[in-house]
Amino acid sequence: MKTKMCMLLLVLGLGFMMPVYSYSSEANAYAQITDDDLEYQGTDCGEIGPVSLEPDFLKGVISYNNKTITNTFFFDFGTVTVWITDANGQLAISEEVNTSADETNTIDISSLRAGSYKIIVFLPEGQQVANFNIK
Repeated sequence: MKTKMCMLLLVLGLGFMMPVYSYSSEANAYAQITDDDLEYQGTDCGEIGPVSLEPDFLKGVISYNNKTITNTFFFDFGTVTVWITDANGQLAISEEVNTSADETNTIDISSLRAGSYKIIVFLPEGQQVANFNIK
């Protein structure tokens, strides 16, 4: 009797959870991604493999709704150059930004058309590069 009662509760519980789970899965399938982290990597490191031992110099977030890239620098680098190039390597945006530790800079990317792009940040320690797509 106890086993039958547990099975009944299990079946009823799954019956209630399944519609909620399927609804949330459908909602997430149609949801538009609004922000995405940029994964910067150094170009002059000689390492091979998935683990990088070089420090993080900056963090970037692309906002598809605001059409901006926000970079937060972890060290004071003074004035640095930021390039955004398209898939063909053509320069699309070039900006000089002032940096200091934990300072945030925003780059307007509203002029970019749909496609694949690369952002290159020229730091005294070397270039930091991240790829992103605009749909």
